[in-house]
Order: sequence, then structure tokens, then C-alpha cells
Amino acid sequence: KDEIIKLAYKEVKGFFPEQASQKHEFKFLGDKTPVSVFERFLTLVSVGKDHIKEVLTEAEKVTQFQFFRMFGYLLHTYKDPSFSPSIILSDFGADDNGRNGRRGKSLIGEASKQIHKVNEKRGNEFDGGYRHRFADLTEADKIYLIDDVPASFNYDDLYTNIVGSISVEPKKTKTRTIGFKETPKFTITTNWAVRYDANASSTNARFMEFKLVDFFNINHKPVDYFKNRF
Repeated sequence: KDEIIKLAYKEVKGFFPEQASQKHEFKFLGDKTPVSVFERFLTLVSVGKDHIKEVLTEAEKVTQFQFFRMFGYLLHTYKDPSFSPSIILSDFGADDNGRNGRRGKSLIGEASKQIHKVNEKRGNEFDGGYRHRFADLTEADKIYLIDDVPASFNYDDLYTNIVGSISVEPKKTKTRTIGFKETPKFTITTNWAVRYDANASSTNARFMEFKLVDFFNINHKPVDYFKNRF
């Protein structure tokens, strides 16, 4: 708990193909670690405040922490058989009358790509009832991102895939199965209201919705606020 112990890759059991990250020098700063731009971004999209400039209420701290946990959940590969939900990123106050996106949902997806291999589909490309919908899925894919799904998207189509194995069936090729521990975590983004029964235990065990507030929008982008691109 009190120190970080570093091991050279050659001292760790396993095979590590050379990559750029191995050349980085890691310095643990403890309590002196500065607040990262991305941490501020997650706080802004969750509660609409910059926590290095404004004081958060206790309720806002809870919401902020839930967003931090959500992102951390996407960045590690452990999957709990009893609870490994799909993450839904939506807009706070969304309805079926219009779509007011540009709140930062895609940036969260882009950030996850810096850590994992992401299999990305546009909302109109994914058909939950299509037999070959996972034809290009591999064990290397750690996140399955369905971006910008329409209001009519059928979330129920993913029920089995979220908590179980996935059958991969490329056209004219024998079907194979990816076991639960090797299947990706699902992330869905939408600009529309998500309809579901809040009291349905089966739904709550499979989905967690995170609603981004209207801090960033088409007229106020993250690059405008931070003066740089992540």
C-alpha cells in the first residue's frame, strides 16, 4: 500500500511484444499527482462543474465517482459472471422530440481505444437479429462499441451476449464460440431517451446508463474549454 514496485518486462512471466508504452518512464507522485485533463473532463460531463475550480456537493461527488468507476470498468478486462453490465452513454434530459448530442460520449469511446482494441459499429450498422452480426469479432476485442444508436434500438437483443458466451459465425465458415471471460464489454451511445423498466432485475443486471449533462455541446466543445485536444 505504501510504495510502487516496478519490474522490468524481462522479469515478468509472460510474453510482451515490444511496444511504445514499454519505453515510457513511470514516476509515481502519490498525493502530488496533478489532476489530469481527462479527469476534469469526466467531472464536467457528469456534474457540469470543474472540480479544480468549483466545490462539488456530496451528491455531485457520488455522481463524479460513479463516472470514474464506469471508465475504470471499461479499462480493465476482468468480467464478473454475476455482474458485467453493458454501459449506456446517453444525454441527460433526452427525449424523443430531438437529439442534442455533442456532449462528449464519443470522446469516452475514443479514450478507451487508447487502452484496448475496440470493435466499433455505428448504430445503424448493428442488427441484433442478424445471424452474422458478430462475424468479425475476435478474442482480441475487449470493448464492443455500438455508437449513436437510434431511438428504436432494441436493447433486448444483447441480453444473452452481455452475460454469456458469443457465437461468432462468419459467412460460409464454421461457427465458433468465444467464452464469457474472453468476450468484450459492451458500450452503447445514444442521443435518445432509453426506455426500460427500472424495476426489472434482468435489465438492471445487464445495463448501466450514464447520462451526460449539457456542459459541452455544438457551441461549447472540449477543445474550446481546454484549449487542446486530448
